[in-house]
Amino acid sequence: MSELQIRREKFSHFEKHCTQITEGLYVAGDLVAKNRATLDEHGITHVINCVGFLIPNYFEGDMTYFPLWLHDTPNEDIICVVYDCIDYVRTSHRSHDGQGRTLVHCSQGVSRSVSIAIAYVMWKDGGNYDETFKVVKARRGIANPNIGFTSQILIWDKRRRTESLPGGGVDRLYVIAPQSEHDPKYLVAKQVTIGGGDGGKIGVELLDSRCVFVFQTKSGVVYVWLGKDSES
Repeated sequence: MSELQIRREKFSHFEKHCTQITEGLYVAGDLVAKNRATLDEHGITHVINCVGFLIPNYFEGDMTYFPLWLHDTPNEDIICVVYDCIDYVRTSHRSHDGQGRTLVHCSQGVSRSVSIAIAYVMWKDGGNYDETFKVVKARRGIANPNIGFTSQILIWDKRRRTESLPGGGVDRLYVIAPQSEHDPKYLVAKQVTIGGGDGGKIGVELLDSRCVFVFQTKSGVVYVWLGKDSES
């Protein structure tokens, strides 16, 4: 059997597989997301739909959905939704008398949903990216986050670890904006890119009076700038 045939067979297996990543969290693709029998078999009560612009919330009304609009491209900002996803999984797990289970899915269960799952397990267990990816890959053999998502999660993990140390913080600026044009009411904090990266100089020229900004200082103090409603 050729390598290509092996890959196809592996994909064919996992596209029908609802993969448990850790307690209360599962990963899959569209075929599982639309299969009510499979969802019920695994006790799924909540769903993170990473591709709300492409795949409907099939069982809305019977299950609780958290739709996202993530493109599987390297420049898509996935970190801006990570903490919302972590909070959603934690809250879901406590529901149904502690028996709530969350499925995070994208089209194939390869990149977007896997990236969210990796970030959650890193946060939950404290592991680094490499060791967490190995665990997830061992359970879902087609797991393969795109290079942009991998890079973002590595940077996010470094920030978390560095900022927990004395003097490890840096100044950061975020703009509050819709995660996607598909849902202008779902607002997230997107980091403003500054020349020189983290630690670069943040000045008033970066502010836009039409927007709301959050300024996080290296000491951990947070300021909110309300655009035209703020004092000059």
